[in-house]
Amino acid sequence: PQMATSFWCLLVLCLTIVCAEPFDVFRDLSAGPEDPCPFPLQTYPLEKPSGALSEGLHEIEEWLRTEFDQRKLVGMSMQIVYDGKPLLSVNAGARVPGETAAPTSDTPFRIASITKAFTALLAYQAVDDGLMKLGDPVTSLLPDFAYVDPFDHGEQITFRDLMAHVSGLQRDMPCLSGCTGSTPENLEKIAGSMLTHRIGEYPSYSNLGFAVLGHAVAEGAYDSTFGEVLSENVIARLGLSNTGLNVTEAVRARMAVGYSGGSLTYGSNLHWTSPAGQMYASANDLSTVLSSLMRDDTLLSAPLRSEWLDSARYSYRDGTAFGGSWEIVNLKNGGYNIVTKSGGIGGFSTEMSMIPSLKLGVVFLFNQNTQPRPLTVSVFEKVVPLLVDYLEPLQQGPVVNNPSLYVGTYKYFLNPAFQVSINYNEKANILGGAFHVNGNYGFYLKNAPGRYQDDKRVLQLSLPPQAKISCFLKAGLAFYDQYVYFDFSSVNGTAKSVQVPGFFGDKLVLTR
Repeated sequence: PQMATSFWCLLVLCLTIVCAEPFDVFRDLSAGPEDPCPFPLQTYPLEKPSGALSEGLHEIEEWLRTEFDQRKLVGMSMQIVYDGKPLLSVNAGARVPGETAAPTSDTPFRIASITKAFTALLAYQAVDDGLMKLGDPVTSLLPDFAYVDPFDHGEQITFRDLMAHVSGLQRDMPCLSGCTGSTPENLEKIAGSMLTHRIGEYPSYSNLGFAVLGHAVAEGAYDSTFGEVLSENVIARLGLSNTGLNVTEAVRARMAVGYSGGSLTYGSNLHWTSPAGQMYASANDLSTVLSSLMRDDTLLSAPLRSEWLDSARYSYRDGTAFGGSWEIVNLKNGGYNIVTKSGGIGGFSTEMSMIPSLKLGVVFLFNQNTQPRPLTVSVFEKVVPLLVDYLEPLQQGPVVNNPSLYVGTYKYFLNPAFQVSINYNEKANILGGAFHVNGNYGFYLKNAPGRYQDDKRVLQLSLPPQAKISCFLKAGLAFYDQYVYFDFSSVNGTAKSVQVPGFFGDKLVLTR
């Protein structure tokens, strides 16, 4: 209790500088920390970039072409996509090393380990279809799956462990990428493999784990093959024309040719380990996949999309987190998390990334071995401020039905100095106010989602977008996104009291 009191005193002290105006209560904190917690901006369609956004995108393209030349890269196809539409496409160099024709946004490249994101997607789709659970042991779909566990702690590897690279399985198959044959034959080879660490202990990248995951989902859940499930569940649903698993002669005729060690290559055939890195795709197709994951339910239901894109839980010391096949990188400029997956195979390097809350994605495809990650992060660092500057003036106040019913000052009967004031800004159509307790905690009020959407008794608290505070402080305030409960008078129909469960105890009721 003493620690909790001290914590709240510290918060009160930090917020005493805040002015008491109901809609600008955080303006004096606008300088805020260097990396304020991102406010969830509402996205809006963008038909054609103009003004500062257009100029900024042009500067990004010029910068990318300069980087491409300075790094002496062979060929590149990149795309920035926002809300389902390309913001910028840059294609440079040669589709075939030594020739002059550049790749296009429809040119297929081997995407290597980006395949793992598709494999994880198929697993989540199987969950959506009621065919499996992520917390189930792998043996629930592959009964003959076995390995040597020298730690003997009784746990079993789950599908979630495979996707987070915490299964303890070795990085590759005993036969590396040359494993042909059926799943039962390859499971026999795996059975003699020894775990490298305890299950769930820490991330350790495993192509073997994703090979197992892909075949478990395809054969165990869907009674099919990995290629067939991929084609039906993803490629056909989205109408992808330059994406697939097997690099046939017809595909080779139009795809980028890799360059590695002085030789031309289409990348190796991974055979049974295909779910870990066999696929090819174009920049346009990968942007389509990213857009669907950020915008609609074509591939996955909304609850599972949200869970998958926020599934990283296991971190390395540099702050990179793993989970659900994704790698999470914090964007220092703006505080957003980049959800990304990179890949590399002989002669190809690739990355597809997104910031789901902004519906913003970036794709990089190269036909040589290089490091896409620094370029990916730099592009986000450049484009996010441009997009935020475009979106912020478009933001509307949270709408509340019949806002006048809630306006007033509410006091705590045991201590009248503790007050909540609620006001309505008619011009901005914002219902907001502040808690007054040795300082002022500003908030907005908005209609509560879900089953409370049309219930006037229940509203939801929100911090104003101009509150440039850290994520730690926002979490410490405790009432962010909390529900508040109003009791209405039977005489005039206005609110006579409000209960705020998330602030100083669940019994706090304030009356007019």
